[in-house]
Amino acid sequence: MANHNPDNYSPNNKKFAYLPLMLLIFSIVVTIITWQLYLDYAYQSAEIEFDKEAHRIVNKIEVRMSHYGETLYAARGLFSTSNNIERDEWFQFIKTQKIAERFPGIQGVGFQKRTSDPDVFHKDMDELRVLGLLNREPPAIHSDGYYRYIFYLEPVDERNKSAYGYDMFSEPIRRTAIERSRDRDAPALSGKVMLVQEITEKKQSGFLLYLPIYENGKSHDTIDERNANLIGNVYEPFRADDLMSGILSEELHGINFYIFDNIASDENLLYVHKSIINDEPIFTKNVFLNIYGRTWILSFFGYSDLISTISYTIGYGILVIGILFSIFIFFITRKIMLLNNIRYRRELENKIIEASHRSEINNLENINRLKTEFISMVSHELKTPLVSIQGYAELLDMELKNISNDQKEELAEIIKNSVSLNLIINDLLDAQKLDLGKIVFHKSQTDIVKLIKTVISSFKLIINEKHIRVETHISESLVILVDESRLIQILNNLVKNSIEAIPHDNGMITISVKKESNNTIFSIKDNGVGMSGTQLGDLFKKFYQSNTTLARKKNGSGLGLYISHELVLLHGGKIWVESELHKGTTFYFTIPS
Repeated sequence: MANHNPDNYSPNNKKFAYLPLMLLIFSIVVTIITWQLYLDYAYQSAEIEFDKEAHRIVNKIEVRMSHYGETLYAARGLFSTSNNIERDEWFQFIKTQKIAERFPGIQGVGFQKRTSDPDVFHKDMDELRVLGLLNREPPAIHSDGYYRYIFYLEPVDERNKSAYGYDMFSEPIRRTAIERSRDRDAPALSGKVMLVQEITEKKQSGFLLYLPIYENGKSHDTIDERNANLIGNVYEPFRADDLMSGILSEELHGINFYIFDNIASDENLLYVHKSIINDEPIFTKNVFLNIYGRTWILSFFGYSDLISTISYTIGYGILVIGILFSIFIFFITRKIMLLNNIRYRRELENKIIEASHRSEINNLENINRLKTEFISMVSHELKTPLVSIQGYAELLDMELKNISNDQKEELAEIIKNSVSLNLIINDLLDAQKLDLGKIVFHKSQTDIVKLIKTVISSFKLIINEKHIRVETHISESLVILVDESRLIQILNNLVKNSIEAIPHDNGMITISVKKESNNTIFSIKDNGVGMSGTQLGDLFKKFYQSNTTLARKKNGSGLGLYISHELVLLHGGKIWVESELHKGTTFYFTIPS
């Protein structure tokens, strides 16, 4: 005879004693993992936005600079109509382009003339003096026999007045770009320079864009022809800060970026946008941009400001609520076990005294029944906080209007998982009712066609998401006497099982119902992963899940098929399955007509 010590069966004894603590630890671990996953998600979302913003800036610079090149080609078109463009014609041309309005940030559009005729040179210098535009010594003739000087430059403001008469060919960086433009017969961008227009104390880095102009009607197919027939260059000077202010009209949030000419160094720094100070970047990105034969390096730095305050609030809200919920579960479970420990001890002591002559098998059966009741009680107690969590999550979803779509999806995930956990608890309760024989049927005449449509409709979202095609083969006038809600429960479990067994996008589920003799036969067939003969033997056991990779990913209780099996038997029918690995599965069950 075994030792009948009540302590051996107390719910708080041995493995049960640590249940509240284990639930607390498990809940806190799940909360921390969920919190960390959400922060990772917020970080990844911010990184995507950072990349988008960087590419948007690069694209705006590319588009704007291409427009400036088109303006130079338009100016060259003006010279193709005549060898002698008057100053007023140049003024009217620039005015019609409306460059300042269309492309803010440009310093001007000008023409540097090239001539070997001293008379033409001196005549042009006199014209500039008369107009009050020559505020420097006239340029000297170059060793190649040509004079070069800025003759037109619009708009004629104080800065641009200081540039008239300047020989850009005399400065090496400008000269390199002018020669490259001439040799390639295409726009060419200079390196970093200090414009002669920098007449104030606060100076900006600058650069210029050139396009060659040839004598009207003369050929310029070869480099020699281009050099011989060149009459000058149309060009555009840029102050880097003014240009970028015109391109980036809106404020950049959480991003610093730098533009370097050819090499990323302080000496070659063209432009700096710095909205964040004294903070370490969390994202970095370099983009190499080729503009008219010159390489710009755009270095972007993203900061924590890119992660919104709402994201941080939701993240830490998950952490706080999760920990509070874990503590709540701990105390509820502990209280339930303390109260039940007293009752169980008394019941067990009485039963042991009354049934000391019984065998160990009977004692074990009593204990198993008591454990079943205990699980049922715990399941009931868990439903109350779970309903509160689901309700508050749905309330947040309805009340919070200024959250992003991604954040609404996070709330939807909380709601979905609450519903899923509620279904698992319902399965536990149904399983306990079946074990205790407390299931009550309410039979009625039921239209099977309408019932099947109701079942399929409840899975509409996931069926569409997984691109599963559903076919039905049912007699239109099939009506049977059955507990409608329990039949729906059986079919929901079997259809759900079929959906989860389909890992691909060409899924097919066929639901058939037919009358045969005194039975109505239901079948649910899928083209999913199927099962081996070993798996089929335990399929309808309590808490069993088929041991496949797909099954292990399911978020279920392992009770669905067990409950379906028991409900079919209580209706007086039978249930069975046919399956082959990788070739799909078919569930059958009968209901007496």
